[in-house]
Amino acid sequence: MCASKNNSKNIFKMLVDVFGVFRVWFFIKATRPLECINAAFLFGFGFLSLLNYYDYLALPSYRRFNILPAWGWGLVAAFGVVQLLAAVCKSNRSNQASGLIMIFSGCIWFFIAAVFSANGVTLVTAVSTYGIWAVAMLFTGYDILTINKVIAKKTASQL
Repeated sequence: MCASKNNSKNIFKMLVDVFGVFRVWFFIKATRPLECINAAFLFGFGFLSLLNYYDYLALPSYRRFNILPAWGWGLVAAFGVVQLLAAVCKSNRSNQASGLIMIFSGCIWFFIAAVFSANGVTLVTAVSTYGIWAVAMLFTGYDILTINKVIAKKTASQL
C-alpha cells in the first residue's frame, strides 16, 4: 500500500513538473503577445460594436447585445487601449495593471460568449471561441500577477 501511495505521489509530482514546464514555456514567453492580441481584440470588438450598434442589433446572432448600451462597447474599446498601454510599459506597476486587465477582460469575453448563447442556440462557434479565449485570458492574467509578485520580491530583496 505504501508503494502505491509513493507511486501516486511521484506521478502527481511528475504531472505538476510537466505542467510547470509547459506554463513557463507558454505563459512567460507568450504573455506580451497575448496582451497585445487581447488589446487588439478588445479594441476591435468594442469599436466596431460601437460604430455599428444598431446594425448589429438587427442581426439574429447579435440581437441580445442590447443588454449593453452603445457607450458600453466604447468602454470595451477603451479597455483595449489601456491593455495595450499596460503591455507596452515595462514596470512592476504596469505588469500588475496588465495582469488585472487580463483577468477582467476574461470576464468581458465570458460575457460576450454568454450573450451569444442567449440567442437560443447555445452550441455555436462564437460561444466556444470567446469562451476559450476568456479562459486563456484569465490564466494569463493570473500568471502575469504571479510572475510579477516573484519579480517584486526579488527586486525588494536586492535593495
